[in-house]
Amino acid sequence: MNYTKHFEDVIKQWDHLDDNRERKERYHEIGRENIDSRKDVAPLAIVIPAPIDYSYWRQLMKGDFIDIIFNCPFEMHESLADKDYSKIIYKLKDEHKELLYFLYIRDYSTQKLAAMRNQSDRNIRGVRSTVLGQIEKKVLLVLADRLGQDFPFTGEERDFLSRHAKNLPTVLEKLDIIKKIGVIVRKIAREQAKLETKQDKNNTPAQED
Repeated sequence: MNYTKHFEDVIKQWDHLDDNRERKERYHEIGRENIDSRKDVAPLAIVIPAPIDYSYWRQLMKGDFIDIIFNCPFEMHESLADKDYSKIIYKLKDEHKELLYFLYIRDYSTQKLAAMRNQSDRNIRGVRSTVLGQIEKKVLLVLADRLGQDFPFTGEERDFLSRHAKNLPTVLEKLDIIKKIGVIVRKIAREQAKLETKQDKNNTPAQED
């Protein structure tokens, strides 16, 4: 019995099923990672008029409203599926949200954003560096916390951890301290709640028969 031939037939069938699945996904789904606003327009609008061929318009026609609804500096965190990353963006200052939105979602240059905000290009680049540094520290805390949880990491997350490997011991130590403080705070809060409940009972007047 030719097991090699059977094995090759099975692999061929699996490859065929994978190709069909990927083709259906490409046809039915439009994701932000597949969109390039500078390339996703028909050249010179020869076939389809440019406004109709905008990626946002195509998403709208397919019923994919997420990117359109949250296309705003103060709502963009809602577009993130990961709640920890979403929380990091949500907690940024409004001016920092605007900076990230225009530089990385609207693809503005630092010069254009500087002119729009009546600031210098150097100032915009300085603030951008500061904000990205703050976000990196918070992301590293999130990923470090997930290391011991058998959490599935993406390729980008693994690369990020690899680049910051030398900082991990310090971050893990900080994370341990934060968790210990959290335990103490919760314990104090529980004791305070018990004390307040006891005082309320003592202050409640007895009901007369």
